[in-house]
Order: sequence, then structure tokens, then C-alpha cells
Amino acid sequence: MRGGNREFVSIMQSETNVKKVPRLPLAALPASAVAFTSLALATENRVLTGVLGIALFATYASEARGKSASRGVWAARIFLYTWVLFSIWNRFGSEAGDSLEILLAFATGELAACELVIQAWLAKPFGGARGAIWVGLSCAVMLGASNTFEAAYIRFLVPVFMVFFAMSLRAFGAPQSDSPQTARGVSRRGIAGLAIVLAVISGMSLHAAVWGYRYEIGQLGARFFNETKPEAIGLSTEPHLGATFGDGGSLSRVLRLTNWPARQSYLRVMSFSTYGDARWTPLIDNRKFGDVAPTELRANAEGKRAQIERLIDDEGLMPAPLNSAGIAPPLNAQLEWEQNGGPLRSKDPAPSPFIYDVVLPPRESFQGPLSAPPTRAERANYLKIPDEIPSEVKLLALKIGGGFVDPREQVRAVEKYLMETHAYSLTTKPGAGDPTASFLLDENKAAHCEYFASAAAMLLRSLGIPTRYVIGYYVHERDGDATIVRMRDAHAWCESWIDGVGWISVDATPGGARPDQVGEPIPFWLHLRERVQDFVMLIRNSLAHLNQIPRAIWIFIGVFILFRIVVRSWKKRPAKSRSFVYQSPPQLQPFARRFEKLMRKRGALCPLQKTWREHLETLQPAPFDIALGLQWLRIYNRARFASQDENSQRADLARLHEILRTLEKSTSKSTPE
Repeated sequence: MRGGNREFVSIMQSETNVKKVPRLPLAALPASAVAFTSLALATENRVLTGVLGIALFATYASEARGKSASRGVWAARIFLYTWVLFSIWNRFGSEAGDSLEILLAFATGELAACELVIQAWLAKPFGGARGAIWVGLSCAVMLGASNTFEAAYIRFLVPVFMVFFAMSLRAFGAPQSDSPQTARGVSRRGIAGLAIVLAVISGMSLHAAVWGYRYEIGQLGARFFNETKPEAIGLSTEPHLGATFGDGGSLSRVLRLTNWPARQSYLRVMSFSTYGDARWTPLIDNRKFGDVAPTELRANAEGKRAQIERLIDDEGLMPAPLNSAGIAPPLNAQLEWEQNGGPLRSKDPAPSPFIYDVVLPPRESFQGPLSAPPTRAERANYLKIPDEIPSEVKLLALKIGGGFVDPREQVRAVEKYLMETHAYSLTTKPGAGDPTASFLLDENKAAHCEYFASAAAMLLRSLGIPTRYVIGYYVHERDGDATIVRMRDAHAWCESWIDGVGWISVDATPGGARPDQVGEPIPFWLHLRERVQDFVMLIRNSLAHLNQIPRAIWIFIGVFILFRIVVRSWKKRPAKSRSFVYQSPPQLQPFARRFEKLMRKRGALCPLQKTWREHLETLQPAPFDIALGLQWLRIYNRARFASQDENSQRADLARLHEILRTLEKSTSKSTPE
């Protein structure tokens, strides 16, 4: 027997003798391992993920498998699902501070991990629908694990997962081949190398997209579970002191500012007066808004003007500095306002694009329409300390600022104390009791800006200084002549009333932890995307000023042009070639694929209206030795249609393999005999 035949028969015999125990393809195992590791780091449920990981690897050491409807499989499923749900319930009832949306995201990842392991132990071959199940489950595990603010590891694990994930897709999609050619050859190695490169690029790209838009991805879950009102502006209008704050760093733009001075860093959105049960109220839906006239906003005030363009419309809110000398809305815009520190917002329908002017203050201490003195009732509310704040906080406040007479010195003392005794962190554990009190009484505790603002408010109120809690943006990013505000610039601080001075901004968050310091550089791809968005927005805004008839005409023309392009592209599509792959027995399909691949490579695909024999006999110029090709076709048809014993069939398969190897290496172009 010739060398090629011996090689082929050896491979066929080895594949025949292997027990066909369904196992997760080895290429998919690293992706599952990375997903499980990420989930363990995110949820801190190491016991469950450790058990699942061991169970997954154990499928390679054991040949035992269960049926999908068996009692044992369902018992394992019920046990694991109960474990996950019980664990989530315990975390929800504990003092960890994680919101229900975060816990549900963790539960989704953990349940998907449980089901993935169960699927790996079923007596069904992987591939087809089973491969699709693994794809969905592994992605669900990784998405659940990605619901974290710990960028130190997740930003590296996501690209690694995507590399292994992309490599494993080929293992699910590729059919089992009897041909040794599927495991060898320079071209095969080249394709594998290209696949790895593409996987790395796709992993990096997906990571960049997920990292840049992780807030929007998280909001999809919030909308799905409908637990809290989603915020599209990067900050919460219903502040609650929990484990995390705001959007966690989304790069989506919220505002574009023009002629904005560098010294004007604080852009307030709304303030809150009442603290209790770890929340600041009143909520936006419980506020009393009234119509506002431009005169109330001093829109005609003299002074340098800056422009604010609202890029995202949520609640119609209109951010502005505390000491604005005036606010000039766009023409025909209807506004409403909760006076004395409340939010200013536009009514629906608002003009598009929504651009308003802010009259900048002549000096930093200027008191404008947003800085009205508090009434007696408001002053009392700004001094109120809830019962859950222990007396130790009052004693701490006196220790910090009791030695000063000037309220401004007391404010500076509180800011200095919090900056020096507490560190900043995107995540925190609220602890037992009131989270603000727990933060204050533990000097080494790290937390995000909501804790610093709430702590400063309670300390200043304890010193008799009326103080309110404020949410808004910390402005710092320059983009040419404009200034950009992103969701990641969301911030929380305080405003205190000083008799004889007015309202002043109080920010006790350490300077190195403010958005201008913790934010990462904007990647080039995002800048490019935003330029395209601005161009499209410019066109849209220009069309918005046209009346309905011209706009309809432009839309009709655009749709007609698009239709013509699609029709012409469809007509230019090449005719499909005849395929043997789905007309052959399984043992012949690998050879049909190799032959079609050879014909495609030589530019000689068979048209639909011809048989392979007709095509080969009339093919000019010949892409290879046509006589040898016709010989291969005769053997192929004999193996395909004739009744053969096992030895004859094996001999024909070996001969097909040998001829194909000769044709693949051949460069001759003989004509048919």
C-alpha cells in the first residue's frame, strides 16, 4: 500500500476506534475558564464558581453522561439553581449594599454558568444547536461577570475571553472530517493564524466598545427589570447611598459647551434638602414645578455668554452654574422651574437642537437667580439631621470645626478633614447602620463622591450651617474650541449658605479623585465616531428647519437611491455553483468539499446548469490534469451510488484522497483524453 493510503487508513482506523463521548471542544474550554474566573472575581461567590469549574473540567476525565430528561440531570439543575437564588437572596438581605439590578445581573451569570456545566454533562454531541447553546451561555456568564467597577482585571479578561471565544466558534462550526488534509497544510496554518489575529482585534474592539458604553449596557438591564428609573444623563436624580455611584465612567457625551471659562468647573443639575434612610429627597416626580418667565432667569443680564447644547434629553433638565448671572432659553421654548435651588427644565415638545445661553457671573461670589436666599422653612430643612445619624457625628463635627467662628473657616476645615482622612473608591461597602454615619466614624473608609458630599452636609449641618446636597457635572474636558461633558463627569457636592456671603459650593471629595483626575484619555476611535455623529447631527438639524413637504421629498429621494443601489448590487451577484456537499453520504462530504475548494482556488467553479462531468470535459483552460480529475469523479460516483463492501469502500476513499493530494499539488493543465 502506498504511503498516502497507509496514512489515510491509519487515521480512519484511529477515528473509528475512539469512543464518541460528547465533550466540550478543547478550543472552547479556555473561554469558559476565563468567563468563570471573571464571574468569581465579580460576585465573590468563589465556592459556587469553583465547584462549577471543577465539574466542567471533570467532563474530560469521565465518560459518564446523562440524558436531558433524566431525574439525575434535573436534580442537579434544581440543586444548582437553588444555590444561586439562595445566595442572591442572602446578599440582597445583607448589608453589602448592592442594588437589585446588580444582583440580578450576577444571578443571570451564575445561572448561565450552572446550565453550561449541566449541558457539558449531557449525552448529546456538541455542534449545531448545542454549539449555539454554549455560545449563548458563555456570553451570559461573561456579561454577568462584567457587571463590575473593578477595571483592574475585567478590562483585561474581556479581550482574553473574546480571543478564546472567537477561536472556539470554529470548533463548533467545523464538521468532523475523515481527511488528514483538514489538520495539515500551510494554507490551513495561515488561516488559523489569521483567525487568531482577527480574534485579538475583535476582542480589543469589543472591549473598547463595552468599556466605553458600559453604562448604556447596564441600563438595558435596568429597563428590563424595571426596578429603578433609568437615567440617561449619567447621574441619578434619585440619590441613594449604595455600593456604587452614577455610570461608573461612561464616555457618552451629555453636553457641549461653547465659550466656557476654565475656572467654571461645577455645573449643577439639581439640589436636595432632606436626608433619611440613606436617600436624598425630594425625588424629581415629587417636586412642585412652576412655569418660569425669562425675566425670572434674568435672561437679559449683561455679561459674557456661554452656550450649552444638550446632546441627551432626559427629563429635559438644564444644567447651569450656581452663580449664573442669567439663563436665556432658545426661542419658543417653554420652561418650568422649582425655585430656590430646584432644577430647571424644558417642557415637551422642546426645540431640537436644544441650545441655551448662560450669562457668566462677573465674579465668583456673584449670586444669581439660582442663588436665592433660603426661606425660614427651607433654612430649617437645610439644618435638619435625621434620627439615624448618631450623636458621635455631632461630636466629630464640633471637634473638626468647633474652634472656628467664621462659617467659611468651618467649611474649609470640614473639606480638609474629609480629604485627609478618607480615600476615594468607585465602590464601597455601606456597612451597618446609616451609611453616611458609618463612613464618617470609620476614618480609613474609602467611598465615592456621594459619601463625601453626604458626610460634608451632615457635619456642616451639625455646625449650624444650612447645607444642601447637589448633583451635577465636573467640567474639565476641552475639545478644540468647545468643552465636552460626558456621563463619566457626573459628580456630587454640597452648597452651603453663609450669611452675608450667599451660597457657596463645597466639595470635600479628594482632588485626585475628581472626574478630571480619574478619567482616562478619550480613545482615537471614539473621537472619530463623535465627528461622524456631529456631521450627521448637523445635517439633521438643518433638515429640522425645513417644512414637512421638502423634508418628505428628501426622504423619498434618499430611499429611492438606496433602493436602486440594493437592486443593482443584487443583480451583480455571481451565480451559485453546484455543490456535492449536501447531496453526498457523510463519509464523502469532506472529499467533495476539498474538490470544490480546489476548483474555487483554480477559478473553475461549476455553474448550476451543468454537471461536474460536463463542466470538466469542456473546461478551457484546464486548471489541472483533467484526465486525473475525471478519474477522481468516476471513483467518487462509484463510492456514492454503487453498493460496496467495507473493504472496497475503504479502498475507494483512500484512492480519492491520493488523487486529491496529487491534484492539489499539481500545476499542469492537460486537456481531457
